[in-house]
Amino acid sequence: MNLTTPSQPPPLVQSAPPVVVGRGRGWRLLGVLLALAFLGGSAVLFRFDPTQHGFYPRCQLYRMTGLQCPGCGGLRALHALLHGRVTEAFKLNPLFVLALPAVGAWLATWARRKRRDPTARLTLPTSWIWIGVAVIIAFGVVRNLPGFPGAAF
Repeated sequence: MNLTTPSQPPPLVQSAPPVVVGRGRGWRLLGVLLALAFLGGSAVLFRFDPTQHGFYPRCQLYRMTGLQCPGCGGLRALHALLHGRVTEAFKLNPLFVLALPAVGAWLATWARRKRRDPTARLTLPTSWIWIGVAVIIAFGVVRNLPGFPGAAF
């Protein structure tokens, strides 16, 4: 009688070490694609005025209720900004015009950090997010009050 224990058969598939694909390569490609989409969209918006062409999306809140949402006028404001008409853009949607430089500065700061530390993440303090939400809601309410110098559709 054989008292030895049978040995385990060798595994059929041996695990290979993980393959590390160029770090950040996918994000870089995504960034390039987003930049191209932004430039293409800006070119279309520059060429075709939203007030004269009907292929742009319409605000459903305004269509159903007659109330302007915080984003109403943002597309027309961006069209005006692309043509250098800052005052007109501000009249169409002041929150949008004021938010653009702030968002640009936030993204530029992140890009500088990302160059120094490739693991840097795009973050925002929670308190800033809540303040932003409160400002957006307040703007949405105030712009619909009688006497607010908002742009009519």
